[in-house]
Amino acid sequence: MPNNRIRQTLSSAAQNLSGPVAALAAQYGVLPGVWALAIAGGAGLLVTYAQLAEDRGKELLDFIQEHQDEFVDTIVNSPEFITVFVNVWELHIRETAENKRKRLRNFLLSLGSGQHIAQDLHTKIYSVIQQMTDQEAAIFGILFNGSNREQFRSMHINPSGFAGLSNYPDNEIKDAWHSLHAYRLIDVMDDGVVGGIMSLGQITPFGEMFYDRVVDGTI
Repeated sequence: MPNNRIRQTLSSAAQNLSGPVAALAAQYGVLPGVWALAIAGGAGLLVTYAQLAEDRGKELLDFIQEHQDEFVDTIVNSPEFITVFVNVWELHIRETAENKRKRLRNFLLSLGSGQHIAQDLHTKIYSVIQQMTDQEAAIFGILFNGSNREQFRSMHINPSGFAGLSNYPDNEIKDAWHSLHAYRLIDVMDDGVVGGIMSLGQITPFGEMFYDRVVDGTI
């Protein structure tokens, strides 16, 4: 049965919504009761972003329903998760890029299923998700999956060591490496030789966590 707390929270908001978005609000009412506080925190965004919420809000709802057995009730009820849900809900509705929305959903599920993500990294994660392009994500995936995880902290590899990078021009690889370095996902070293070859110094602890909790499955 729909949870009364969720239905009561959404009912007043639904009065100000178009038919399709009001229907979306009603769909949120069928989530398990454990989601009541999280939904209450984000209900007003249905009104604020009514036009955008119809498709992108449903996309997030469908994801939550599909994975609801993976979310841990005690975590979903925590103030930390409720704050994350509201932030992800708003960013997800506003985000036009499909893969960025996928990464937001991955982050929400990772946190909600009990995987450790330090609270003071949350804002940084939102920022990297918003800035990272699909090409940068693809190149990061090539670096990550082409390296030995046990050696992530002590590598010295130039781009020619990754076969998957052969599809990208040198200038695009260099730009991507600089961006990934700026996001603190990797450390790079400029060898100072002719051609400005850069070496991968390490995949950072943040980079490893970000790939596992956010990027994996979206490239």
